[in-house]
Order: sequence, then structure tokens, then C-alpha cells
Amino acid sequence: MGSTVRESTCYDSTYLAEYYDIWTGTRNDTSYNSNALVQMVSKAPSSHILVLDACTGTGRLIQAITSYAKDQPSISLANVEFIGLDNEPHMIARAEKINSKLPVQAGCQSIIWLLGSALDMSSLPTFQSKKVDLLTIGFGSISHFYQPGQPEKFLEEVAHILTPRTGIAHISIVSKLIADPELGLDKDITDPLPPSEHSSIEFPGVFYREKVVENGVQGNIWRVVRDIEVWKEETLIEKNLDTALFRVWTEKELRELVAGAGLRVLEIIPQEVDTLFVVGF
Repeated sequence: MGSTVRESTCYDSTYLAEYYDIWTGTRNDTSYNSNALVQMVSKAPSSHILVLDACTGTGRLIQAITSYAKDQPSISLANVEFIGLDNEPHMIARAEKINSKLPVQAGCQSIIWLLGSALDMSSLPTFQSKKVDLLTIGFGSISHFYQPGQPEKFLEEVAHILTPRTGIAHISIVSKLIADPELGLDKDITDPLPPSEHSSIEFPGVFYREKVVENGVQGNIWRVVRDIEVWKEETLIEKNLDTALFRVWTEKELRELVAGAGLRVLEIIPQEVDTLFVVGF
């Protein structure tokens, strides 16, 4: 039934969209984004604020930011509009499904889920008339832009859609993908990883098995190949071969790319597993 191997992106099925939520659920990388929004609202409580989460996945950052903000005394999200953007239809479909009640729960103006590319944000109708006050791109997603010219294009898009002078972007990079100019990457990035198994939360009797079959760095690209199987009881219902390529960076290189887009690195925030580059004008 599911013995045929699918060449997968790890995000391109209903099951894999849920699996994404399971294996990212324990990440602790949202507090700085949440605090930044609270500060924006505190400084201008009656002003409209637009938050864009690029490469949103299933909306993990928006969930965390709204949950934190609504629990803060004297903070109202009534004038805050959120947009989650992703290029994977299954991720956006899941974001819409699991977050259907979030606008009411958060008390915000709106939450919109858009299907589109972070490399072409300025062409979307929404951004023809609106500028972004806070842009987030979490979970090191900028490293998916490994092809020549893609990082530059993304940062140009960021500069184009941010509110002039005051707009801020929070760009997350997995810390292990930031190379030391002299020492290179941490050697443990290519250490063997044990197989894992996780039970589905949404689908009764379903569980996920993952095994890393390839893990290596060549030049400035980290390549990881994973075998991800979806089982229902004793039946294999989906077999995925996920090949993921990630860009390796140096801080100097990223600063130069940011400057090339007419932006500046305002602050660098080390977090638990990633490093947050705060970028603005």
C-alpha cells in the first residue's frame, strides 16, 4: 500500500505536516519574537501593526507569539494583523485547520494564511498596499535558500516589504550552521543520529518512524537524507525519502548579504539551538 518510495520535501503530505509539528514542538525559540511584538504594541497601542511569519510551516511562531502577548497585562492585539506565508500547500492547509480559532482566542485583528514563496513576497497582492512592521523567519528556514542568488533575493524582498525606517526582521539560523572562519563547523553536525519513532496525535493508530541515511557537508551545503515512514498499526501507508539541503554561513558573509540589500544587522541574539539576527534599516 505505502511501499512505493516518495521523493519528499518532508512537508508535502498531510501526515508529514503533522509530523513536522511533532518534531518541532519542543523547540524553545520564540521568546524574543514575542517580546518584540509586546514592545511594539506598548509603544503604539492604537497603531496598526502587521506581523509576517515567512516560511511559517503550520504557524508555530504565530501560535507562540499570540499566546504570550495575550497573557501580558494591558496588552491588546486588537490592532495587530498576522500573516503566515509558506510555499507548501499541506503546511498552509494544516495551519488553517489547527489555528481556525486562534484569531478569537488571541483577540487580534486577523490571522491570514497565504500560499506563496518567501523569494517573491513583494509580488503578492497583500504586499502591494501593506508594509510589514515585524517579519519573522524561524527554525533556520533561511538556510533552505542554498542556491546561488537565493539569499540575496530573500533579503531584497525583506527590504522591499518592511515598513521604511522602522520595520524589523528576525532571521533565525541554526547555530550549528554558522561556521567559524578558522575552525569551520562543529564536527558533531554530521554525527550519526539514532532512529526515532513518534505516535500521531491526530490520526488514531498512526505512528512515524525516521532514520537518517545520509548526513554530510560539502562546501557550504549541509545535506541530510531521511527515510520517514508512516505506519498505521502494522501497515506501512506512506514511505518518504526526504533530501534536505541547507546553506552554511559565516557571520561576516551574512552581514555582507544583509548590507547588500540595504539593511543592517542591528543585534545578534544567541538562543538555545539557533542564533537570531535582528535586521532593520
